Amino acid sequence: MKVLVIGGVAAGTKAAAKCMREDRGAEVLIVTKGEDISYAGCGLPYYVGGLIESREELIVNTPQKYEGLTGVKVHTGVEAEHIDFAGKKVQAKRVSTGEVLEYGYDKLIIATGASPVVPPIPGAGLPGVFQMRTPDDAIELRKYIQENNCKKVLYITGKRNGYVTDERLLGMEELSKEMGLTMLICEGNFSELLSRNITLKYGQDNDVVVCASDLMAIGAMKALTEMDIFRPVCGFDGIILMGYVGKQMNTVRQNFAEISAAAMEELQRLMNGGKGRRVETAYSLARMKYMDIIC
Repeated sequence: MKVLVIGGVAAGTKAAAKCMREDRGAEVLIVTKGEDISYAGCGLPYYVGGLIESREELIVNTPQKYEGLTGVKVHTGVEAEHIDFAGKKVQAKRVSTGEVLEYGYDKLIIATGASPVVPPIPGAGLPGVFQMRTPDDAIELRKYIQENNCKKVLYITGKRNGYVTDERLLGMEELSKEMGLTMLICEGNFSELLSRNITLKYGQDNDVVVCASDLMAIGAMKALTEMDIFRPVCGFDGIILMGYVGKQMNTVRQNFAEISAAAMEELQRLMNGGKGRRVETAYSLARMKYMDIIC
């Protein structure tokens, strides 16, 4: 018996697997227009917001893995166009090439799902208005946000008139000028509580929050969580504590062992009569994840 399933993802893959379990001798085939047959639809907003980093993390089953688990054959990138019910045939085309294909069947399951309903309201077709149903939709939306949305930065500094504070502030000012960003500067005094309160007041009106320490970044993220809004947050230092916040957070990670070694060398040089000089050590932009910390 030949069973043809039009449509993948939730309904199609479940129906096909059920047919295969009921009759192990059946030939079950899924044809689907998209390239994905199983993805975490509920995770799409988290991908757009950056809490899920890669497209691969949204994919539950690949066609190859699904075939291996169930025995069901899968043809992706194939769009069904016409059904001949009398002849029990489906005419389809390969999306990438336009090649015409024909599939016969004994039993047919139509599991094509739905398309987003776009309400007839003014502005529905403007740039920046998206429909989101698939991982590819989420990719396009996140790309648009990254390219167009970050215009205003809330920067929470450390202690007033401190060397570290001044150096980081200078770097942020140069970056903002280079990228054409507007920056609001608030003094956080390296306090998690003060950073939280600042973010509660100004976070919603800015596109990203940058803090001069990881501890303040934790306070900022807690405030955003309380307000139930998402803004990218970046700290500075790379402390392990950031991984326990419950959200993936960015940080400027420093190599403290390297910094300590460089400091001792510089101290020795000064004690031997040398003059003070500016020393820069390596750093990297990292995303702190809970699983990376405990594994």
